[in-house]
Amino acid sequence: MENRASSASSSSDRTDVDRKQTRQSADTIGRAAARNSTTEEAVTSFGEPLHVSVTRGTSRFLSIQRSFSRPLSVGDEEAATGVAEAGYPGGFNLTGWLTGRQEQQGPPFTKRVGLVFDDLTVYGDDVANRHIGSLITPFYKIVKSAAHGFGLKKLFSAGGMKPLLRNMSGVVEDGEMLLVLGQPGAGCSTLLRVLGNRRGTYRKIEGSVSYGGLTPEEVEKRYRGEVAYNQEEDVHFSTLTVRKTLDFAIKCKTPNKNMLADREGYEKEFLDTLLDMYGLSGCADTIRKRVSIAEQVASGASIDIWDGSTRGLDSSSALDYVMVVEEGRELYFGPANKAVEYFASIGIYKPPRQTTSDFLTGVTQLHERTDFERCWQASSQYHSVKDEVSRFEARLKNDDRGNEIRHFVDQTKMGTEKSKLRRKSPYTTTFWYQLDKLVKRDSSYNAAFAIIVGTLFLNLPETSTGAFTRGGVLFFALLFNSLTAQAEIPKAVASREVVYKHKSFAMYHPAALSLAQTIVDIPFMAASVLRGFFRLIGNVSPNVDFGHTLSGIGLLFMILYSMHGWFIWIYFMSPLSWAFKALMANEFRHLELKCAGGNLDPAGAIPGQEYVFGPDYLEKGYSFHIKDMWKAFIIVCAYWILFVIMIAGVMEWVEFGNTGYSINVYKRYRPKVNAVHEDSARESKEALEALPSPGRSISYTVPVKGGNKQLLDDVSGYIKPGTMTALMGSSGAGKTTLLDSLSQRKTIGKLEGDILMNGAPQPASFRRITGYCEQLD
Repeated sequence: MENRASSASSSSDRTDVDRKQTRQSADTIGRAAARNSTTEEAVTSFGEPLHVSVTRGTSRFLSIQRSFSRPLSVGDEEAATGVAEAGYPGGFNLTGWLTGRQEQQGPPFTKRVGLVFDDLTVYGDDVANRHIGSLITPFYKIVKSAAHGFGLKKLFSAGGMKPLLRNMSGVVEDGEMLLVLGQPGAGCSTLLRVLGNRRGTYRKIEGSVSYGGLTPEEVEKRYRGEVAYNQEEDVHFSTLTVRKTLDFAIKCKTPNKNMLADREGYEKEFLDTLLDMYGLSGCADTIRKRVSIAEQVASGASIDIWDGSTRGLDSSSALDYVMVVEEGRELYFGPANKAVEYFASIGIYKPPRQTTSDFLTGVTQLHERTDFERCWQASSQYHSVKDEVSRFEARLKNDDRGNEIRHFVDQTKMGTEKSKLRRKSPYTTTFWYQLDKLVKRDSSYNAAFAIIVGTLFLNLPETSTGAFTRGGVLFFALLFNSLTAQAEIPKAVASREVVYKHKSFAMYHPAALSLAQTIVDIPFMAASVLRGFFRLIGNVSPNVDFGHTLSGIGLLFMILYSMHGWFIWIYFMSPLSWAFKALMANEFRHLELKCAGGNLDPAGAIPGQEYVFGPDYLEKGYSFHIKDMWKAFIIVCAYWILFVIMIAGVMEWVEFGNTGYSINVYKRYRPKVNAVHEDSARESKEALEALPSPGRSISYTVPVKGGNKQLLDDVSGYIKPGTMTALMGSSGAGKTTLLDSLSQRKTIGKLEGDILMNGAPQPASFRRITGYCEQLD
């Protein structure tokens, strides 16, 4: 993963490629339990409580397996373990019997998959020169796109491609973990996305990747949920609590009834276990990463890949291998405890007080650069990796590991006993099961608006004075629904990444989500059509701005031409006009309006009659006919069905790229900054002499119970133009307090001392002209 620097500290992010240990024999489990019981686990880290307990988690997972797995019959046990094996006293093999039960009884714990990649090279678009957009950017893009044949030239040319990864090789067997380290832009996220089978955004991929004998194409088509990639940016549905998020993930990945004795008990116990393991019982917004990890664990994938899952690397980290990457090149792959030794062999030594992760990330800095790739490929460790790759690939073929995982995953899927087509689906649960869970999760609609609009019809006079009011109320209801339905656009765009993630986990069909949203909207047919229209726009729009522009133009035409036929084709194409016609016909078809008040001659009035019939009023005033009511309603329903089908198709098959990671953009013309060469000691002394006297240094005191507490005490310093200063210190040292004080964000307490800018005191407007990014964004 990438090393990042903040205003307070510099740390390395850790990315784990985790293999769930599968097909563990009973003696292996026993040794692990004994080791955990004799080794005292750490309960704190750097003064902060640890919420994850490996011992407790292992115990609870084994408890779930024993309690909720369906028992084997005697015949199944004998067939699985071979009771009467030759060479064992009494013809009974205890280890084989226990291992056989483990293989037969434990979703999702008994899958055995390893990851191997060899000479992996990835090419992508060259995005190094992307710039911040301006007013002329859209026109510039149109001209540039036309000059390049609107993308057709790109299909037949390799121009603009850039090698992102070069000749990566490695192997991670089942039950092992790999840490990937590198500077920002080194290619860590690209490697993880490719290993996570997220290949859609790359131009060309060479080399081989194997998931326990399964090819990337087969995994994408039939076993998508077995390889899970958790992106660096954590995305979840903001309307769901942590418990609902994990509960829904577990239900979508629950094996069929033939694998579990008690499905509901399994789901409840699994949920409680995850909440307890990751400390999620009482949650805040700052633990999204833990929720993401727990959600991925709930998916039951065989290969888990996390981009930036944790920070730092200490002795308690259960890592097997580490991989160092720089500019898409592999600089080291091997045991984590031998990485420092390898770099020492090529002349790069770790400082005594530096952590291993910081050292491994820092070896690729510019002032420490050497030909690392050449050294690595000439080393004995590199040849050992290549030999291990070859041996593991041969072992996969000999073990027939691919058929093993195919058989296991197929038997966990629902509906395979009734339909052979279900075995080809990457989803564990059926479409209708997913639909049921999605409807229950999203079932809510705006009943309050229905009550408010409905009360407007109360006590309306059944005279000609109330005729126009009735039409106005109906039009207001449609207009209000049209405007509120536009909220579907940012909702669709914002939830897109969550849907993509769940689709990659094989939790549910995106089409099932689309249909569930439609079912929830059914109580309001007109609103359903409009929401469907804007939801479709949101799903086909690359971003929110484009969606709002498109929806605004469409809504403008629908409102202007919903009641007359100036542009007859727009009128007949607008679902709003047909909905208004159906509502008006339904309201006036049985009315008899008495001529009264100032409206004695309404539309449709007949001389000599004191009543106006509703159908006559509609025909003369609006050119609507009562006989067209059901026709209009059927057309509205047809539009609704059309939008539903189109949305389902778009959500199921169309994906926009560049999700889960960000791309840097720059100013088109960057100012030239002259390099500064200075004697730091001399200039520091001169700068300090220009500062206020010590008596005018910054001090900050806040009132507390029983007196005052000083948070800052005589703090002095300076920041030169064109430079960046990092505040370093432990938690609670006062870094944030100092930043708040310098930016004039403090509203309580007593701040003493002078804060100067260019030698002058800060004006009152300083806080308005200064950008300050707080810790909680």
